[in-house]
Amino acid sequence: MREIREELIRLARESGLPVPVDASVTEVVQLLGSDAHLSPDLCEALNHILAGLGGVAVPAACK
Repeated sequence: MREIREELIRLARESGLPVPVDASVTEVVQLLGSDAHLSPDLCEALNHILAGLGGVAVPAACK
């Protein structure tokens, strides 16, 4: 789970989103989901990462 959290934080920061150091997986996914202009590559990475979590909703911008 730690690796997933770190990867999500990395993706969010690369997208220019301000991520708190202590952000949870859910918080990072919500932050990413608030960005309406996610790139197709970022959506693909998110879908891959979140598939392993089960029950975590993929951001609407990726649907």
